[in-house]
Amino acid sequence: MIELTKKQQAVYDFIVAYICKWHRPPSSAEIRDGMGFASANSATEYLDRMEKKGAITLLEGHRNIHLNNVKLKAIV
Repeated sequence: MIELTKKQQAVYDFIVAYICKWHRPPSSAEIRDGMGFASANSATEYLDRMEKKGAITLLEGHRNIHLNNVKLKAIV
């Protein structure tokens, strides 16, 4: 089981909710705004740490977040 800090889990939950609503991953700027971070760099640092723990994979390009081992249910 992957153990995230409380703040990392909050970012992860934000990403899941964003994907369920918009059907695409958020950008770093959208994570910054959604989480109330001062800069998009803060969001990037959280994403990098979460990738090292195996919770996500960062792919090339914009909106590059892949959730590992997660099946999302569509919200109707």
